[in-house]
Amino acid sequence: MKHVTPTPNPNGRAEIPAYLGANRRAAARAARTQTEFLPDPSFRSLRAIYFALDRFQMGGLPLGRIVTLLLLALTAIWATGILPARWPGTALLVSAATAHITYAIIQRRRDFVAFESDHLTEVAPASLAPGDKIAVYITGLLSVEDKYRRFTFTPAFYRTFATGEHALLGLVRKRSLWNLAAWPEDEIGMWYAFILPDQIQQIESGEVSFTSEAMPGLALAYSLTLPAKNRFRGEKSVTETLYLAAETRHDADRILADLLCDASAAALPTIPSTASSLAK
Repeated sequence: MKHVTPTPNPNGRAEIPAYLGANRRAAARAARTQTEFLPDPSFRSLRAIYFALDRFQMGGLPLGRIVTLLLLALTAIWATGILPARWPGTALLVSAATAHITYAIIQRRRDFVAFESDHLTEVAPASLAPGDKIAVYITGLLSVEDKYRRFTFTPAFYRTFATGEHALLGLVRKRSLWNLAAWPEDEIGMWYAFILPDQIQQIESGEVSFTSEAMPGLALAYSLTLPAKNRFRGEKSVTETLYLAAETRHDADRILADLLCDASAAALPTIPSTASSLAK
């Protein structure tokens, strides 16, 4: 099913419709609130720093890989004995490189976020109007034009179409780090996740951690069919988990209430621990 989604302006804002009537300015303010993406998150935690090292590139290489290569090169130099404390220094550098690589792998597998469950908040089902949007940060697998990429804490909007399909519309902005490294050009733009009601498998509320402070949010597990990559690798059905972080618990509960309107009873228990109990 294809949906036509308005393309945002470069500043991340969709055009505001022309409202008529005496309350035009008030309506415009409300529309502006619903069409402004959240700011890009800061890197104020160890996992966020490692995410930055994983995504920002210098000379076509992720910064994290450059750090790894520098540690390995320094280890090799120290092991030659041209520097003092040959073996203690070598052992220390080997430990540092191992810790760096291990932590990066662990966090990459978790999309660099941690989710702490509080099971399900007691929220009554309540549908969002088709025109309503709720600003969130989205973590998980997103796609555009049959391309799939994993993103972390990407500014997005949650909405539900009149057809009942839930949509997450993410915006990846052009960014630089210390004016030395840049975000990959092929990822800049809009990315999406579309979820039909019968694809929802599990829903859980809790808190999502990425920066220094946890945010109220949800973990949403759903079934997804990935398209064939070539004639040797056909379609594949997988279960993906999206993590939604909202500015307030009220916003998170509004999303939960909307999802509960068409979620099956099987989706209401907690998400399995492999998806929801990520270590901080």
